[in-house]
Amino acid sequence: MNTDAPKVKKVNRTLIIICSGIIILSGVLSVSRSKRVYVPGLDQAPAPELCPVKVMWDRDCPGCGLARSLIHFGHGDLISSLEMHRIGPVFYLFICAQLLYQWWGWKQHQTGHPVSGRPKALEFAGTCLIALFICNWIYGLAYPA
Repeated sequence: MNTDAPKVKKVNRTLIIICSGIIILSGVLSVSRSKRVYVPGLDQAPAPELCPVKVMWDRDCPGCGLARSLIHFGHGDLISSLEMHRIGPVFYLFICAQLLYQWWGWKQHQTGHPVSGRPKALEFAGTCLIALFICNWIYGLAYPA
């Protein structure tokens, strides 16, 4: 019997909730013409800037524009998504894949066949995603828009 099963099951559930929340919010929230995130119907009260790097030093961090990119992609607007963050659509698809993988892992626990270990492909994809974020950030610093 796998003694880590309850912990893994909890991680599966947590990641399912997080990934689902991101996907749902990307379809519900909107981006204004001034590039501020808001809830439709509350256009006059946009969300505050949440990036501490942007707030304190007026510089972009590797994730700056990612939320707006995910929102545009969630609305099916690939061009605007890419304009906000070049890695946004890739990250959105990674979140969808993570959701499916965590749901499958959770179902495996439900049926008494828990998944042992993480697939190498998932680790490789995560590492590549981090490298893409860093390369994209460096590119943005070298060639500002």
